[in-house]
Amino acid sequence: MSLGTEALGGRQTRTPQLAQLGLWSLEERRHRADLLEVFRMHKGLSLTTFSQFFILSSVNNTRGHSAKIQKNHCSLDIRRHFFSQRVVNRWNCLPQHVIDSASINIFKNGLHKMRRDFDGLLYGLTGPPGPMASHVLKILRTGAAAPGKLPGKLRRRKMSL
Repeated sequence: MSLGTEALGGRQTRTPQLAQLGLWSLEERRHRADLLEVFRMHKGLSLTTFSQFFILSSVNNTRGHSAKIQKNHCSLDIRRHFFSQRVVNRWNCLPQHVIDSASINIFKNGLHKMRRDFDGLLYGLTGPPGPMASHVLKILRTGAAAPGKLPGKLRRRKMSL
């Protein structure tokens, strides 16, 4: 047991300890490092150019930011774990104001704010949070609904014929 976690109640799993201390999990740190590297490439701050790994999406009418990366089809599982493939969904989920950051520190602050606002869900998202994201997070935090059931207006109503 480490000295920093003794005051948190002894043996616990690592995730609650990290949450209590306000620290990032290993997976979150890896995802954050990937996004930072893509940002450096996008802004020309890296020795590796953006075009060596990515192709900007040619679709202009999508939601989100203007620097969306085209996702290539992978038939092999091993390819899905390459840097150029694993970072695409997370990068495409970022809002325009985070992508337009003037410096790396502003970009890091934007990632931190997104993590705080979405309770760490940023790094597990496969698509951008929808308009109901804040309401769903409120339900998850407060436990206002029974498992498998949504309260109030979110509940599906049966249509009578």
